[in-house]
Amino acid sequence: MMRLRKQTFFTLAALNQAIRFLLDDLNRRAFILSKSLDKVPLQETETDTQTSLPLEHDNVRGADYYH
Repeated sequence: MMRLRKQTFFTLAALNQAIRFLLDDLNRRAFILSKSLDKVPLQETETDTQTSLPLEHDNVRGADYYH
């Protein structure tokens, strides 16, 4: 709740929404820590599916494009 202390809320609905977002974030963190999901390594992406930019390319716009 300390994250909300410097914010100004003009309606009760805005305050309730901020509290709801804060509680969702806190619950998500608690779930991750309780299941030790923070220690699970991320899945590595396959390099075959990733495309890299070509080292050489044609000048599509032409030399006179930029002034």
